[in-house]
Parts: sequence; C-alpha cells; structure tokens
Amino acid sequence: DEETVIDGIMGFAMGWDRSSSVFQKLVEAGKVRENVFAMCFVEGKTSNGTITLGGVDRRLYTGDIQYVPNPFPFMYAMKLNGFAVNGKRAEGAVETAVMDSGTNLMVLPPDMYKGVRKAFEAVCTPGADLP
Repeated sequence: DEETVIDGIMGFAMGWDRSSSVFQKLVEAGKVRENVFAMCFVEGKTSNGTITLGGVDRRLYTGDIQYVPNPFPFMYAMKLNGFAVNGKRAEGAVETAVMDSGTNLMVLPPDMYKGVRKAFEAVCTPGADLP
C-alpha cells in the first residue's frame, strides 16, 4: 500500500544464542507452520514488498527455490557467485553475502562495487528521477 506510513525496521537476525530473534520466538511458540520466512522486493501487481512468515507465497516467484547452507549460526548469509542487474551480470565476486532484513545498505568489496555500479549505469539514464 503506497499510503502506508512505515515507522522502523525489523531485522530477523538470529542473535548470538539463536533464540533471541522475533522470528525464532514465533517458531518456538508454534505460531508459524514452518521455520521458513521469505522476502519479496519486486514491485508488481501482487506485491510491492512482502515478508511471508512460516513458508513462502508461491504467487511471488517462478521456478524452484534453492536452499543453501548458512555458514554462520548468528546471522543469515550465503556464498555469492554473482550479481545481476536487469539480467546483466555484474563483474566481481565476494565470498559471503549477509542477508540483512534490517537494513537497506549494500556493502561490497571495491571490485564488486565497480561491477554493480557499471551494471546499474548501463540500465539507468543519468539524471533520471528514480523511485
């Protein structure tokens, strides 16, 4: 809803003891069906940003979901083999990417930043009024 006022950010990090997050407390209390949550950031007719607790909303993706190992016990992370903008692969690589629902920052090593910036510049008009 474009008229909704958003006040605050809620992260889903597990915390050092794996039991201190809001989501883990919901899982422990049996308030969600599965120990899974999904985030969708795509603007569209079905969603303009959705978090689904206890599963995934099959209307918000195509193809198969691939679950990957989480190398850290206290935050969500994964190996990142590449990054694409509008279907164009950005140059550079990073060993581990942290999936942080509580921030809107993207912190990258210099070579990956240059590749991502170049990919964005290829699809954006300089001086365009972007949302």
